[in-house]
Amino acid sequence: CFVYQQNMDVTLAENNTITVHDILNETKEELDFRDRVVDMSLAYGSMVVTTNSQCFVYQQNMDVTLAENNTITVHDILNETKEELDFRDRVVDMSLAYGSMVVTTNSQCFVYQQN
Repeated sequence: CFVYQQNMDVTLAENNTITVHDILNETKEELDFRDRVVDMSLAYGSMVVTTNSQCFVYQQNMDVTLAENNTITVHDILNETKEELDFRDRVVDMSLAYGSMVVTTNSQCFVYQQN
């Protein structure tokens, strides 16, 4: 699988390894996942990767991981901080764009702003 978007080459090299090549900055990064990658997409500067048991969202300097049905880990790479968000209900959707993260559960909708 090979995806190209906005000066980025993204290649699924093996079942659980993705190579991200930033053509402008001439950098390469390999992302290794514990489980088999079943889906990945790029849109509006974000990359979403889904494995058999997890969902990952990458945007600029943020990594967001849905590891369990109701727990999201937010990693700010620039500030080197991690925060774990626990929700009462199962997370059914999440989106990361324009400095905001929207999380939807079975009964609620949460909006987080990046400071």
